[in-house]
Amino acid sequence: MLELKDKVGIVGEIKLTNLNKNVIIDIMDYLYKYANQNKLPIMNQTVFEHYTKTIGKEQFRLDLSEYIAKERPVFPLKSITLEEVRNDFFELSKLDTSKYLKVDVNDVMEKYDDYKYNYKQYGLGVIDAPSTFNSISNYFQQALRLNCSSYSFKAPIDVWTNGTPKDIWKCLGPIWRGINGMKKVTIDGKEELRGGELTEASYMSAFRLGTYIATQFKALTLQHNLNQMWLELFTI
Repeated sequence: MLELKDKVGIVGEIKLTNLNKNVIIDIMDYLYKYANQNKLPIMNQTVFEHYTKTIGKEQFRLDLSEYIAKERPVFPLKSITLEEVRNDFFELSKLDTSKYLKVDVNDVMEKYDDYKYNYKQYGLGVIDAPSTFNSISNYFQQALRLNCSSYSFKAPIDVWTNGTPKDIWKCLGPIWRGINGMKKVTIDGKEELRGGELTEASYMSAFRLGTYIATQFKALTLQHNLNQMWLELFTI
């Protein structure tokens, strides 16, 4: 029988000792049962709570990391439709982006201190824009950006498709913490984990925290720079 271990790499069977009778489950069976068309296990709150309670969050996490490493489901990219991109594009084209420009900014923290054109000497201002229209570029470049590792840290898709069970295990922890709506509650004097679910968004959120993601050039920033460029061209 498979017992809970503190490492990844174990595949076999689990004996559930906290039930009225012994129940033996192949650790892959219950994950296959809830796999969608992309082989990704999806569970609603009721099912997610059930397995978290019966086998424990640590074993659940181990099983899920083994499953992903074995089956390599399609990475759950954010779904963006062409219609959404079109709507955002036309909304952005009509937006006055000048409101995001801040020119009276003197103290800017830069990542490196050896830029040839550093902000202190050459900076003209800061474009402090939200990520509202990022879906325009994400529609085309989301997969590429999430598969772009750095020299010392791996990107989400890189870990998902090439990582070991242990690499994947490291990223899954947040699924049983706050980002997924799961919290500790006291029931009949006993502390239990309640809430949460296993969705495409759950996986994405967890992997965003546990991996490196290449910085995205915001669509609003690009739009503002283009507006300024056209303004300068037509005033020459």
